[in-house]
Amino acid sequence: MVTSARAWAGLLALLLPAMAAAEGARLELSCTRLSRCDGAGTCAAAEGAVAFTLAPLGVDAQGAGGYAIGHDGAAQGEGQGVSFAGPFLWTLPGGARHTLVLSSETTALYLRQAAGGAAPEIDFLNCGILP
Repeated sequence: MVTSARAWAGLLALLLPAMAAAEGARLELSCTRLSRCDGAGTCAAAEGAVAFTLAPLGVDAQGAGGYAIGHDGAAQGEGQGVSFAGPFLWTLPGGARHTLVLSSETTALYLRQAAGGAAPEIDFLNCGILP
């Protein structure tokens, strides 16, 4: 049991500086659309670049909390992140809901649901997530 506690203490000592540094770190993602799927499940190849900026506003040690969200250079307002790796959720003034999920070191999903229950859209993205 002591060995396990020491191992956890060692791991925590290694992670705390990284988490503290990440507290104020902005995540800037430059992505390329690979495909887009509609609410009926119909998917097609997609093109074009999309960019996101996720700036912590007040997050805990795991990165959960508030984020300022930017999309293609425009401020989207404030949203919530479940951790430093997301998912990140925000709602636009008109009620449209957006979610960004970082699904691997190089891929992400960008989900959009218009207000009023319209069918959602999902973009599959290729992003430079890790430095």
